[in-house]
Amino acid sequence: MRSQDWQYLAYVLVGVGVTLSICGTVLLVYIQKHSLRNEQYGSYPVPLMLAGAFFIAMTALAFRTYKKRKREELGYDFPPLLPPPPPPPPPPL
Repeated sequence: MRSQDWQYLAYVLVGVGVTLSICGTVLLVYIQKHSLRNEQYGSYPVPLMLAGAFFIAMTALAFRTYKKRKREELGYDFPPLLPPPPPPPPPPL
């Protein structure tokens, strides 16, 4: 995959992770407020929040891969520390 694909994947993972985390948190607050702990949906908030945290953690991996691929596409592994040397003088006539 190209570096732009990894960047796109990272943004999608951020969106999915944040959405799952927010849904899990809202459901947890709702369940605690209405004391539905014995209902069938009482065990959903924690897995939703954990899945959200997992997707957010995978975002870091995707962004790291994006930066690595971007460096490879540009042709260097590390940013240059020194400026490039000046071009040679033109040949004498």
